[in-house]
Amino acid sequence: MPQTEVLRAYRFVLAPSDAELAELSRYAGACRWAYNYALAKKTQSHQAWAERRTAYLEAGLSEAEAKARIKADGAELTDRIKVWDHHRKSLLTTTTGKRPLPATQPPTGQEALARRLAAARADAVGTSRERQILAVARSTVNALKAEAFSAGFRTPTATDTSALWRMERDRPKEEGGSPWWSEVNVYCFTSGFDRAQVAWKYWQNSLAGRRAGRPNGYPRFKKKGRAADSFTLFHDVKWPTIRLEGYRRLVMPRLGSIRVHNSGKRLARLVERGQAVIQSVTVTHGGHRWYASVLAKVQQHVPVLWEHVTDDSTRVPYLTRTQAEKAAENGGRIEQSGRPTARQRAGGLIGVDLGSRYLAALSSPLDPADSATALVQHPRLLAENLAKLAKAQRALSRTQPGSRRRAKAATRVARIHHQITVRRASFLHGLSKKLATRFTHVAIEDLNLTALTASAQGTCDRPGKNVKVKARLSAAS
Repeated sequence: MPQTEVLRAYRFVLAPSDAELAELSRYAGACRWAYNYALAKKTQSHQAWAERRTAYLEAGLSEAEAKARIKADGAELTDRIKVWDHHRKSLLTTTTGKRPLPATQPPTGQEALARRLAAARADAVGTSRERQILAVARSTVNALKAEAFSAGFRTPTATDTSALWRMERDRPKEEGGSPWWSEVNVYCFTSGFDRAQVAWKYWQNSLAGRRAGRPNGYPRFKKKGRAADSFTLFHDVKWPTIRLEGYRRLVMPRLGSIRVHNSGKRLARLVERGQAVIQSVTVTHGGHRWYASVLAKVQQHVPVLWEHVTDDSTRVPYLTRTQAEKAAENGGRIEQSGRPTARQRAGGLIGVDLGSRYLAALSSPLDPADSATALVQHPRLLAENLAKLAKAQRALSRTQPGSRRRAKAATRVARIHHQITVRRASFLHGLSKKLATRFTHVAIEDLNLTALTASAQGTCDRPGKNVKVKARLSAAS
């Protein structure tokens, strides 16, 4: 089997002290604040663009004409941003000793500005004024971008949001700043900006029909106590600050060494042998647990499933059929070369029919000696814990809002829900592993489970059809 580099995540359950719990909550709060900050900037820019479009539509223009008019209105400002940004990048390459940028043709109407900035760069090369001019260029670019964002001519990206935040972060809290930013790792903010960018992209792709699945709604702001606590930290792989300390402690930048419940022996030994390089760590809060998902680049042997055979009988291995088909477009053929195990060959092909009465009905039993394993029962984890959950929820309803007793009661309810979620995921992972290791091919029914388990539409006076059936199915799932 060929050795290739893959990204793998190793999940650890943290066992933090009270002081470390407070720090983890603070880091998650910073990431949530950054997400809301970036989303607010994007929303303001989009609303300004929508107001301009509405004004042009009311004036009698079509949708395409309105968008073209808005683009023309912001053309001059956009061209100025391009010239100033090229000036900033050119200064940055000279101050850092990198290869200079190639000469570019300035936009129409900005030739005079481009010549003036080029002359300023030439005069400042090798002098102490070079860094001063670079600082002015940065502030000018950010100010021009902020003007374009507020006018609705462009939407800020994650990089733009990060630059705007660096201009505003020292402002008082009442003015939208975050003067406490130095108390946490800066990657808490950048990870929040990145997540807002992903949410915005998903919404735009769903709106344009480029995203499969159900339509995505407008990105919503995250509220403390309702949104899941999470943040991501990065480091320089040449000088790693995210590492395992032995097998039972995880070191993260500024957070220090935190004990983990499960052993990190597998990852630690791969790092020691030079077969893994840690890239980042994502910390999440679920129920009563904090989890750390360590992302690493791992060198491992991967079985070859397909080969591209060229005209001269040369065989090129690929991991998936799609990769082989793309390579075979210029000639040659593709062949399946992966060899299933003896256990898989004995199982052969299996069909999986997902249902409501049974979790899955299989065309062949999981255990050949037991025909009853052809029907996989629902784990019924919620039903088993329903009495315990009802008792905890009644205790929660009797507490005073905002009190410590209510916080403890809410924690007990969250803990029960989290235990159900973890056990359900473990059951499903166990079933999928059995299917993958005991059969050569698995054919799964194309069933819209999201629509199947959705609540029945209707009102109290005129409810929808099969409300009881839908309620039972949703509860069982």
